[in-house]
Amino acid sequence: MKWRTTISILIFFTILTSTIFISISVANHDESFTEMSEYVHGGTIHIDGNEDFAKQAEAQGWPGDGTEEEPYIIEGYLLDGGEDEAILIEDVDVHFIIMDNKIEGGQYGIHLIQTSNGFIKNNTVSGVEMGIFLHASDENYVEGNIVTSNEEYGIRPSGSFNNTIKNNLLTKNSIGVALINSEDHIITGNIAFDNEHSGINFHIGNNNYVNGNKLSGHERGIELFGSNNNFIRNNTMFHNEIGFNIETLAISSENTIFDNNFIENEKQAVNRGDNSFYSETESIGNYWSDYEDRYPDAEKVADGDIWDTPYEGEIAHGFIDWYPQIEPGVPYINIQKPEDGAVIEEPDVSISWSGEYRYKDVLEYEVRLNDEEWVYIGEDTEYELTGLTNGDYTFEVRAVGLDAESIQGTLDFVIKMEPNIQVKDFSVEPDEGVAPLEVDISAEVENIGQASGDITLHIEGQEHNTWKLEPDELITIEETYEFKVPENYTVELGEQSITVDVLKGEPDIQITDFSVDPIEGVAPLDVEISAEIENVGNAKGETILELDGKEYKTWTIEPGTSIFLDESITFNETGEHTIRLNDENITIKVEEDTTDFPFIPVVIGVVLIAVVGISIYYWSKKRYDIL
Repeated sequence: MKWRTTISILIFFTILTSTIFISISVANHDESFTEMSEYVHGGTIHIDGNEDFAKQAEAQGWPGDGTEEEPYIIEGYLLDGGEDEAILIEDVDVHFIIMDNKIEGGQYGIHLIQTSNGFIKNNTVSGVEMGIFLHASDENYVEGNIVTSNEEYGIRPSGSFNNTIKNNLLTKNSIGVALINSEDHIITGNIAFDNEHSGINFHIGNNNYVNGNKLSGHERGIELFGSNNNFIRNNTMFHNEIGFNIETLAISSENTIFDNNFIENEKQAVNRGDNSFYSETESIGNYWSDYEDRYPDAEKVADGDIWDTPYEGEIAHGFIDWYPQIEPGVPYINIQKPEDGAVIEEPDVSISWSGEYRYKDVLEYEVRLNDEEWVYIGEDTEYELTGLTNGDYTFEVRAVGLDAESIQGTLDFVIKMEPNIQVKDFSVEPDEGVAPLEVDISAEVENIGQASGDITLHIEGQEHNTWKLEPDELITIEETYEFKVPENYTVELGEQSITVDVLKGEPDIQITDFSVDPIEGVAPLDVEISAEIENVGNAKGETILELDGKEYKTWTIEPGTSIFLDESITFNETGEHTIRLNDENITIKVEEDTTDFPFIPVVIGVVLIAVVGISIYYWSKKRYDIL
């Protein structure tokens, strides 16, 4: 079965269950249900016999005395039976009530053995092997319980008689109600959906009354195995693989199946045995949702609620309904458009439906979307939803003002609108340069679609930034980014792209007015070196001054800058010397001083100076002596 159908059924039954568990009376004991805000935590409750029941009631403070007027009450427990039963009561015939308990584990949730006069109501049983097990137990009521997600059966009478199973919710078990070797049961008003095999299953079960149950999402809605003389009336079987089935291995006979609603099952009914799909005395058959497709020429019987052509099971199924009903016995709502599971690309959805109910010609409706409040719309069979955004939606419509809950009327659909994002004036400036290259990225981006959407800027293959645009939103993008490694890059914005060439930079050192003065002389020779050095490249570079092949001094010059070189160097060694500035060089000569020393003139000068000095001395002394 398709997942959409399963979801619809789950939602439908959630609605139904909200009105079922309200009040229950048992025999002469009438009390309203109370919702327990707190549970008494415990492991198991095991009672063996009437005397043990009385002792435990006194010890635990359970009210009641076991009479019909004052039954014992076991109430408000949270139990986990582990590998045992959570609640086991055996060999008891006093009156008792098990109510408002929550059972979350155990072999069996509630197990009665050879026990009668019990009322099991308003409990939640889940996660056990078997939910509620009545073993050789008679005259008990099982009413208003939620029995879900158990390994085997939800409720199982076995070898039992005259029990009533009423108004229970049974889901995600192997079988909802499994009646085995049991007779004279009343099974009424239960809701069973999405149990693995069947909603109600009789295995050698005779003389039972099955009325007013709703069964959906099963392999078999109701199935009989070797079961006879059962009265099956006013049940609704819809969206099952087979609505009603007689098992092959054990033929079932003399069962009366009428006044039921067979709605959109893959196979409506499979019959094996002598069974009646109508009531001769009441001239009532069943409602078959596929009738008009199979019998397009059929007409209504004058002044009647039946068709004039009998409904026949397929040949292998062997049955005839002589009084097929024109309208269902439950309010049945068929949403006609859009189709269930539709994917809609607009924010507005127009929904239309038809409603059928044999007891009322004109129906009134309420609608709601995604579990919001119900909205009364009267007799209209169309409804407009506007301004929806992308997402999954569940629309429900139900008939109101009736004693019966309507079925179907659930539509699942998806709004999947696409954004339409347009990019204008996308630019990257500059789109070429030397690393590290800083660029400015700009664009105007507008969403002219009907849904919000994202646009992402990718740089170097990685997500740089993402913007979310609502419908009709316009934004301006301005981003700055630096490329550090030389390479070709793609800058992408949505579906547009621009290539950026990031180059490797090179210096370009230019030398002007390079000079050395003087370029020759005798040692020691002082020279002045000068030049103007400019870097006209796009990367920093070096200028090296070398003397005779050895680095003397280095300058680092940034792109677009220049320096003036002014160096003084003394050469003491004679010979040729090379002064190199990057690729330019100048050779200078340093010579030895070969000039002769003036020895004789110097000697003569010294002698003359000495003679003059001596003469002056003696002349001065002689004069002194005369005086």
